[in-house]
Amino acid sequence: MKAIIFILLLLSVISFGQKKVKIPSKAQKSVALLAPYLTNGLITDKDMADTIYSWITHTIEYDYKKISSGKPFKEETSAEALKKKTATCTGYCELLKDMLAVVDIESEVVHGYMRSDLTDSIIIPTFDTHAWVAVKLNKTWYLTDPTWDAGYIGSIPTNKKIKYKKKWRKLDAKFKKKPNKKKQEKAEEKLSRKERMAKDFTGKIGFVNQPDTAWYLTNVDTFLSVHLPSNPMWQLKYDTISLLTFAQGKDSIYSYTSKHYGNSYPFEQEIAKYQELDVLERMIYTAEDAFMYNPKNSHIKAINYFNFVNIISNKKVQKVVPQKYKIYDYTKLLPFVDTTSVYTKLAVKEEKIRYNYERKCYAALYKKENKTNKGLVRTVKKGVKYNKLALKKAASKIKKQKTEAVSMMKKIEKLEETTNTNSTDTDVKIKQVIQFKDSLNTYGADFDEKFAIWDTLRKHTYLQSLANSLLHNRYLINMRKKYLGYNSYKVNKYIASIDSTIDSNNVKIAEIYLDSIPVEMLEKDLFNNIKSMTANVMLAKTELKKLKADGAIKSIDIEMNRFNRILIKYYDKMLEVNKIAIGHNMWMEGVFKQFQGYWNEIDGTVEFQETLIKGRYEHAKEEIKNEHLRETTMFKSMGKIAQNWKKKFK
Repeated sequence: MKAIIFILLLLSVISFGQKKVKIPSKAQKSVALLAPYLTNGLITDKDMADTIYSWITHTIEYDYKKISSGKPFKEETSAEALKKKTATCTGYCELLKDMLAVVDIESEVVHGYMRSDLTDSIIIPTFDTHAWVAVKLNKTWYLTDPTWDAGYIGSIPTNKKIKYKKKWRKLDAKFKKKPNKKKQEKAEEKLSRKERMAKDFTGKIGFVNQPDTAWYLTNVDTFLSVHLPSNPMWQLKYDTISLLTFAQGKDSIYSYTSKHYGNSYPFEQEIAKYQELDVLERMIYTAEDAFMYNPKNSHIKAINYFNFVNIISNKKVQKVVPQKYKIYDYTKLLPFVDTTSVYTKLAVKEEKIRYNYERKCYAALYKKENKTNKGLVRTVKKGVKYNKLALKKAASKIKKQKTEAVSMMKKIEKLEETTNTNSTDTDVKIKQVIQFKDSLNTYGADFDEKFAIWDTLRKHTYLQSLANSLLHNRYLINMRKKYLGYNSYKVNKYIASIDSTIDSNNVKIAEIYLDSIPVEMLEKDLFNNIKSMTANVMLAKTELKKLKADGAIKSIDIEMNRFNRILIKYYDKMLEVNKIAIGHNMWMEGVFKQFQGYWNEIDGTVEFQETLIKGRYEHAKEEIKNEHLRETTMFKSMGKIAQNWKKKFK
């Protein structure tokens, strides 16, 4: 049975909000005593229903052992569920129904279909393998699913939260007693890293306690997005949803329910008629009505006709049934027996088709998930590679810029010596050297512009954006691991959304590494400007010497002095830029080393997810195999009993 289900915290102490109630052991063993005890002092039906529902979802543990065995289920009663404190969906529903009846709240158990975990497939459901409860409060019917609200089946979580909560408390107490900010930050980072890397799951599959009210008195359209009653009246809608609409998924269902087609299915009248029927009449009604709605559901017709014959033919039952059910001629039961035989055989065939289909779908899904995870691994490996290259490049830049700074200093010292002149020669022909001044000013302006751009990029570093994307990815990948650990394909929509965001982040990360970070590392452009200025001054010196040789000027010292002062000004600027660049690169180097830790952590988490993906697939295979074995065994057994009836009743 594909229900998601779960546990309780304590058997005799339960929690309603902040209030804890201790229940006497005698009251816990009897529906008739327990319901009044829990609702004592409550006035409204809603309050009483709330309390009973909360107690059941907190207290009754889903019987995972039963669904893991592959053995056919026996009928579950509320008394058994209360005694064992375990149940499957039918047991949960019967207990809720019977407890509500004790406090005069009307309810009915509803059987139906669940949305397939196989989100990429469209398959018309054939077997109604789940059950929930319709509750009537203030003359209005509502739908509830105590099984799903009790919790889920999945990987058992570790006690990580409790363990690290204690460690954090201990760490805080330690530094509160002896404050040391530096040591505290280091210890907190270490503990935080350990907590992130600690296992979230034990590796065992079982019951996870997570009581909720997500499926309690839920909006009908929301409820029907994943639950579809076998009998349309329990949709509680005038515009009933078809099987095909349900099979196509939530979008199809919401699209349908958002429109008004003017249908007028009289569900209230149908429910009223149904409630007037006795137990045996309900069986035949349920079988025929559900089969009319879904002719593929041989399962429901086979079970209800089988139960009808099984009950009415029982000698003990015959002693107490009303006159209309007294059997004097057992041949009159043969048509019911024949119907049972026909539909048990059809049920076995339909089950085989369903099992083979789901097996193939889960295999395809596993293949797809493996491919996605390998893609994530490749992306992470590439990210690690980018990070290492960026780290290497930053370190190389630091070394290179230190060397260039030393070289630049020597050039400045040399130039300063040559500019210390007392010449007063002023007969330079300005027009002949004006081009050199213009070139120097152009190179200088270009230098200032490039420096301003680089300095802005440096101050608004892309590393912050990279850090945000990396931390976001680390969070998302851990969330992905958590969802995979649930061992349920129902969370695939969340995983798909996470994968989409991770892909988007990875594109951004790659762009930052390849395009943005190199810009922050001060490439050769500024150095090239200085080289061009130096070359221009050297060319100016050559031209001035020619002018002197031609007798156009007496001395070149004054003009060269002017050129050299401009050059020294930009040499000094370049030295300052070098200092800034060296500091920025050293800071980047430290950040990249920190990022390396993030990448390694992400890498380990992604690699581990391959194990979770395989475990989830193996669990799904085992689950559908057990369900197939259970259903097949049950219907074959029913078929044999029907054959014996046929011989016996002739």
